[in-house]
Amino acid sequence: MTKVAIGLGANLGHPVKQIKAVVKALREHSSIAVLAVSRFYCGSLMGPDGPLLDQPKCVNAALTLHTDLAAKDLFKLLKTLEKGLGRPVEHARWASRVIDCDILLYGRESIDDPGLSVPHRGLVSRPFVLQPLTDIAGDWVLPDGRRVDALAEVCGCGDLIVMNEEVNA
Repeated sequence: MTKVAIGLGANLGHPVKQIKAVVKALREHSSIAVLAVSRFYCGSLMGPDGPLLDQPKCVNAALTLHTDLAAKDLFKLLKTLEKGLGRPVEHARWASRVIDCDILLYGRESIDDPGLSVPHRGLVSRPFVLQPLTDIAGDWVLPDGRRVDALAEVCGCGDLIVMNEEVNA
C-alpha cells in the first residue's frame, strides 16, 4: 500500500458538495483507504501570474489515503470522478472549475509523465494546497527531503480563510 496525498478544489456549482462527493467516492473504493481529510479553505483561484481576482473564490481541501493502485490508475480514477461531477475533459488551464483532483504526493516517488507530475508542480508554491495538506500531513516529506509543514511556513497562507464546514459527508 502506498501513502498518497490528493488536493481537491472547486469554484463553480456547489464546491463543498462536489469535494465531499469525491471524498465519499474515494472512501467507497475497494482499493483505497482514506486516512484523513483536511479542513475546507476558501481563497482566490490561482493563475500563471498570481490570484485571479475576477474569478469566483475557490474551495480547497486535501486528503491522504493508502492505495494499492498504481499512480497512473489512481490518476485515471480521479479524472473519471471529475468527469462524473461535470468537469469537461478539455478544460482551459487557468479557468474556473467544477472540480479539480490532483495527486500531490505518491509515496516518495517522483513521476514525470505526460499529464502526471508527482510531486505536483504547484505543490511548493501554492498556499491553497500546502495549508490543507499541512492540516493532515505536515510531517510528510517530499522526494527531495523537504517537509510539507516547512514549505507551508515559507509559502504563507495567502488570502485563505478556514471554512466552518463539516468535512465528513
